[in-house]
Amino acid sequence: MKKNILLVILFAISNSWSLAQPVIPSYLTEQNIIERINWFYDLKRHIGNAAWPDLDESKATLVYYTDSSSFIVHPTKEIIYRFELKELSNRNEIKIYKSKSRIDDIAFHMSTGYGDDDSSKIYFKNPTMLCSDIESAKKVIEDLNSLQNWATILMHEYFHGFQFTYTRILEYSKKITVPDRKLQYFYDEVPAFKNKIDGENDILLKSITANKRECKRLLRGFIFERETRRKHFSDSLNIDFNIIEDYYEKIEGSARYSELELYKSISTIQVNKWLQHNDNFYDSNAYSNFKIEDVAWMYQTASSSKYFYATGFNLLRVLDKIGVDYKKAFFRVDSSPYSILKKTLKYPL
Repeated sequence: MKKNILLVILFAISNSWSLAQPVIPSYLTEQNIIERINWFYDLKRHIGNAAWPDLDESKATLVYYTDSSSFIVHPTKEIIYRFELKELSNRNEIKIYKSKSRIDDIAFHMSTGYGDDDSSKIYFKNPTMLCSDIESAKKVIEDLNSLQNWATILMHEYFHGFQFTYTRILEYSKKITVPDRKLQYFYDEVPAFKNKIDGENDILLKSITANKRECKRLLRGFIFERETRRKHFSDSLNIDFNIIEDYYEKIEGSARYSELELYKSISTIQVNKWLQHNDNFYDSNAYSNFKIEDVAWMYQTASSSKYFYATGFNLLRVLDKIGVDYKKAFFRVDSSPYSILKKTLKYPL
């Protein structure tokens, strides 16, 4: 029996607004959609060149939904045939297709899917990022205020599609039997567990700003605290926190890492003149004064939607701090940010 390997959802939101009567803003032409999609791929190319090797080469499928249509980038031949796709644009090897009708009637999408048990799904055996346009997304994420803001969310989810183009990640995911919400449940409902996690994260944050000698001292303390906590709660809760926590920190920490890189650089990337003059949501000044302190939810476990997003993200920042070259092979091997750290510090002695 085939097993559904993954359906990563960043915003698993139920909503009741109807798709029966599409309302398309007068300025939202087909050309506008083509420009938005190509602009996002320009951002992806920048992050790939500046921060994460191989990202620019990713050919994960992307499905862009409006209220009435679906636009697809890098579809498989099966998807082209099944949904009777028509090619609209081919710029810099970014082929954009349009379906005859909207692919599904789900009102809101912001997720990446992969599965091997249901051939009716568009993401069947094919990592696929599903995203709503900003007009639809604003009905769910009310504080979404610009295309730049929308793009940071897309980057996180697209990075998941990139991750799952690697066979080793797909194999790794098959070992995970505990959903991420259960890990977060322990954090939310078991005070002693939460206190330990918050303490570990505080050590990571201190190590990022410490000098070299103090950083290594702090990190050895972090490893000791984590090993102690994992052993205690693995025994008392009958869950192997080693493999499960390492997995979620790897995929979610690195996706958040790509998101931060876009926050940091998006205001310095060449302005898209077409969008600047024709798209009401394009804000060329967005994040021009960005500081990481503005997004505490990225690195503080108490503010993060799930604690391991923050710890995984901070572990990668630590690896950068101590000069570890980990990115090129990161998704080709089973190692996690934490296991790389332990190996680097030669733990245990």
